[in-house]
Amino acid sequence: MSLSNPLVKIENLTKKFGNTTALGNVSLEAGPGHIIGLLGANGAGKSTLLRHIIGLYLPDGGLLRHFGTLRRGSGRGGAGADRICAPGD
Repeated sequence: MSLSNPLVKIENLTKKFGNTTALGNVSLEAGPGHIIGLLGANGAGKSTLLRHIIGLYLPDGGLLRHFGTLRRGSGRGGAGADRICAPGD
């Protein structure tokens, strides 16, 4: 189901760190009042996804729209100059 005005919309988001794919073609939408849980094993990409949503990482592929701001994948792959270090990295 597509929302008419999602707060967060992610389409085919991909993030790679070297040869490791942390996120591979992730898609989701969340609107006002929605609660989403992220479940997965260690290393599944939960924190990486959240870091994209709050703007600490830029995607290597796909797109992310967050409160109307669009971020497209760079297509460069890897943790390049577009990676901003988060506390604890």
